[in-house]
Amino acid sequence: MKNNEKKIRFFSVSFLVFLTFFVACNRTSKMIEDDDVVVLTEESAVAFAKQLENSVEVLSFNAAFLNDAFDKEHIKSVISNHSIVYSALDTEFGQQFFNQSFNFGDEVLAAVENGGDFRFVRHYEKDGEHHIIMHLYRDFSLKIFDFVLDTAENQIKIKDGFLYDISNTYSNNICYNIVYQVLKKTNPEGVISLFRKLNQLVKERKSKEVQNFLQEHQTILQEYPIYQYYKIQNSFDIDPENHIAFLEKLETERIDPRTVLLHKMHYYYNTGKPELLLKVIDLLIDYTGDDPIYLLFYGKSCFIIKDYKTALYCYENAAAGMPLIWDIWFGKLECYAQLKMEKEFKETLLLGKEVYGMNDEDLQALKTVFSI
Repeated sequence: MKNNEKKIRFFSVSFLVFLTFFVACNRTSKMIEDDDVVVLTEESAVAFAKQLENSVEVLSFNAAFLNDAFDKEHIKSVISNHSIVYSALDTEFGQQFFNQSFNFGDEVLAAVENGGDFRFVRHYEKDGEHHIIMHLYRDFSLKIFDFVLDTAENQIKIKDGFLYDISNTYSNNICYNIVYQVLKKTNPEGVISLFRKLNQLVKERKSKEVQNFLQEHQTILQEYPIYQYYKIQNSFDIDPENHIAFLEKLETERIDPRTVLLHKMHYYYNTGKPELLLKVIDLLIDYTGDDPIYLLFYGKSCFIIKDYKTALYCYENAAAGMPLIWDIWFGKLECYAQLKMEKEFKETLLLGKEVYGMNDEDLQALKTVFSI
């Protein structure tokens, strides 16, 4: 256990950090109330990031704040370079597709309401721009966003960002969402029919057919950011033993190394390879900074190989650095049951009432499942 303790980075939320965020948020609010000019600094960027995080924790699960956090005029100017988008934005339906593309808050809200987590992880500056790293977790799947900030209409806004899971920019993802919707309306027999066929093959879990389809129509489909995600997922489905080699080949083909690391992390946790997972997490931390969510993945990987003590250690320390989301709570129950720690199991089980609104019947059903 001592070696693991040395290797696993401990995440904690100190009072000093909390106070810094609190003061920063108050200063930002006062700045806006007094009609002062909003200046983008490390302090105001962190305060803004905390506002994003708190919007789905404190403000009655409000998706609108997140949806409106983007500099839409800037993004519109960027994506207008695409001829289809440029033409579509002059139409009523094109403008509607543009507005509907800013649904990030709805995505976050759905995840959080279903036991997930949305969190600010790190701020950094690069080339004179302020970046914030946010994570979105749901059902042992992690998305990481590297958002770039600016100011617009005397407010801090997100002007763009990098999406780790699909190795693309936020603006380009919006661009091709609009292209897809426009073509769906104006030319449903072209690339739209290909995506419909592809989605059907994926739904039917015909992995070999998916692989052949992606190769056959690569020239057309690869223009869309989601194409890389299809390729990566299909590689895991059809040939898991060679998935890491596939990911490393992608990196030589100019796929961003951050994307490769994120997908390696998912692979190593799923296959119960904690030592390799730890190495990947250390590399991810160089980009994202420390994040308690990594302990959850490491703990799950340890649980898969029946190292219940290390798994429990990870879950307990993850819970010390972030809210007790469902998967941490349930993971702790699994470990207590396997380790025959009845007292701890019962105490943790009772949190189901306080945190998740469960009743006595729900808790008894869980006790039956765990046979404890």
